[in-house]
Amino acid sequence: DALIKRLLQDCSSLKLADLKTQDIQSLYDGWTENGTKKQAMGHSLITMLRGLVNFGMAGLADDQCERLAMVLHNMHFPMVKSRSERLTVEQAKSICREANKMGRASIALAQAFQFDCMLRQKDVIGEWVPHSEPVDSDVMDAKNNNNKWLRGIRWEEIDHDLILTHTTSKGQKEIVVDLKPAKMVIQQLMLAYGAVARSKMPPSGPVIVSETSRLPWYAVEFRRNWRVA
Repeated sequence: DALIKRLLQDCSSLKLADLKTQDIQSLYDGWTENGTKKQAMGHSLITMLRGLVNFGMAGLADDQCERLAMVLHNMHFPMVKSRSERLTVEQAKSICREANKMGRASIALAQAFQFDCMLRQKDVIGEWVPHSEPVDSDVMDAKNNNNKWLRGIRWEEIDHDLILTHTTSKGQKEIVVDLKPAKMVIQQLMLAYGAVARSKMPPSGPVIVSETSRLPWYAVEFRRNWRVA
């Protein structure tokens, strides 16, 4: 939603027929001024622009979108370099402590799962997608266009021996993780439920749930609160 809002802000006055390679390059250059964070945003906006143009070509049979799809296909935009630094154990523990102090135990638990189980953020907190996406979900956000939640860890994926079995969002690979040696996860479960007995925990549903909405976190809000911690 944020990317489309930005595209509307910057591009809605432009006609498709007038857009040429240099116009798209100028948009990208404006989006990527002043540093790496801007470069990441520029790359995300170009990806969204490609998606919109491809939809116009395939879904609307628009001639100008077909032309622009070819223009974009022939353009190259540098990828953002991956971060080389990793959180240390002490940093992860510190984030958990601060999140708990903030009343955001869900963020502490998410951080523990990410660090101890070496999971991507999307695999821990999941992802909200439009209702129209052709994937079934039993978690809906009625207040936000009936968005549905997918891909995050769920309580029913943790058995009575505290073995987590989860299909990853990247590559759709099934991973099996024994949570008992995961010290940070166990500590957060103890704080939340007073014990690590599986029977004390919810039987099903998303593991990481926002304290305010009682629904899984939206990624933008999760990251904002995580950065505060």
